[in-house]
Amino acid sequence: DSDKLLDQIIEAYNKLPEKVRNDEARQAVSHARFLQLETEFNDYINIKLVLPPRTLKRNLFKKIELRPKIEKKYEEVVSFKDPDWSLGALVRIGQISQNLSQSMYDAPIPAGLTPDQQDIYVQELQNQALPLEEKAMNFYRKAVEISSVKGIYNEWTIKAQEQLKSYQPSSYPKPFAAELVSTEYIYKQGHNLEKVEVPPPPEPTIAPTPTTPEGDEANPAS
Repeated sequence: DSDKLLDQIIEAYNKLPEKVRNDEARQAVSHARFLQLETEFNDYINIKLVLPPRTLKRNLFKKIELRPKIEKKYEEVVSFKDPDWSLGALVRIGQISQNLSQSMYDAPIPAGLTPDQQDIYVQELQNQALPLEEKAMNFYRKAVEISSVKGIYNEWTIKAQEQLKSYQPSSYPKPFAAELVSTEYIYKQGHNLEKVEVPPPPEPTIAPTPTTPEGDEANPAS
């Protein structure tokens, strides 16, 4: 059972003395805790702000209540100090805030409101959504900064860059397309890489120049 295995990994790590909690152990426990949270993350994303009004209100309050609780759990992943999964956790925290923000922006307007009431309703949701959106972008920026400092370029770096680019297209360049650096490589080379060497692409193969059989030039096709 996968859930039991994840529990066992975390339990075994917690029993280790601090001096033997090496990079491999931190990577294992961070990955295990991250995987444990994936179902909770997906359940949160799937809470939709939809009509009727009673459902919309219930789901909005539920998302607002759950957000800090799930964020705190992802902070546990960061506390294990594994660079790869710390990036994943930071991006997930950003995604949680961004999802709530976007849900508020996209929330349907209940029927029966006057035009003035509709304006007030929309404005109030936008007032609450904007700080959440800014918070999400701050977590994405943090993920990109850590990627740079640690010399890591992985799927979470790309996700963070893509979100920043979509938020402020003119302020952020297109995410750099490079080969992903595996966790195994990071552990072998160390976390503080100044530069990751990417092998150059192979030289293109030049096709040989076709030769003209003897006699062809003297006897061209008519």
